Amino acid sequence: MSTTHLACSLLPLALLASPARAEETVLTILHTNDPHGRVMSSTAMSASGSGGLARVAAMVRQIRHEMPNVLLLEAGDVSQGDPTEYFTRAASAFDVMNAMGYDAATLGNHEFDWGQDVAEANIARASFPMLAANVRDAATGGVFGGAREYAILERGGVRVAVFGLATLETVPLQWPPRSAGFAWRTPSPPPRASCPSCAPRPTW
Repeated sequence: MSTTHLACSLLPLALLASPARAEETVLTILHTNDPHGRVMSSTAMSASGSGGLARVAAMVRQIRHEMPNVLLLEAGDVSQGDPTEYFTRAASAFDVMNAMGYDAATLGNHEFDWGQDVAEANIARASFPMLAANVRDAATGGVFGGAREYAILERGGVRVAVFGLATLETVPLQWPPRSAGFAWRTPSPPPRASCPSCAPRPTW
């Protein structure tokens, strides 16, 4: 039995131990960050620059058609930055991400721009797990507002633990009432005790 670990600067990943198989499984990880509510592209498809979630959706659809085992992850700041998103308080962006079949996302600092109640509502609106292992309710010690520490996903017989870690810059970037009652922990993967089924970390 072997274990492989992957790491991404914004959304750490760890492959869990799986029974040995004769064949290899190719896992394709697609990652976005900072969409800031932009759904539609502001540029022509032939141009470079910001394309919006609509363009991302077309690319994801093509890659899923070509590759069998795809994970689609978002590293935060779904909210704030587009007129439509502004009027829906990011609900429109989360609805599009639901339709795109995102597998998991982290909380970015802009997820709190509309206050904690809206942040909790958008966490509940997402059909995929919202992750923030280091954003805790100071009173209970639990993860904030229905978010999770991690999610375990499976593709092609490979189980993947996805940990979500929010930036501590959220504290100075937000108005104090928006993060009141939080206990912010130093960003680091949760200990194995928090994820009993996770394999031991490797020695690099």
